[in-house]
Amino acid sequence: MFAEKEGGPAFPAQDFRTDEKGIIHAIGIHGMTLRDYMAGQALVGLLSGYNGPNSPFHEHHPSLAENCFKIADAMIAARGDK
Repeated sequence: MFAEKEGGPAFPAQDFRTDEKGIIHAIGIHGMTLRDYMAGQALVGLLSGYNGPNSPFHEHHPSLAENCFKIADAMIAARGDK
């Protein structure tokens, strides 16, 4: 299952299985976490200002990914228990 700090699933999908009697059972939910989705959206926003080789994002910056997850964590925290 998803940890609370992950915000739950962003696009949940239910898994099912059929038992030997042909009865269908729901067995779990999977999908991207809300935290991953929000971090990806933050990355899109940050990179929207990319302007080629002169951009600060031209080279790989580990801090960029870290900052995206910090933004996602802040957005999840701002949601409260909603």
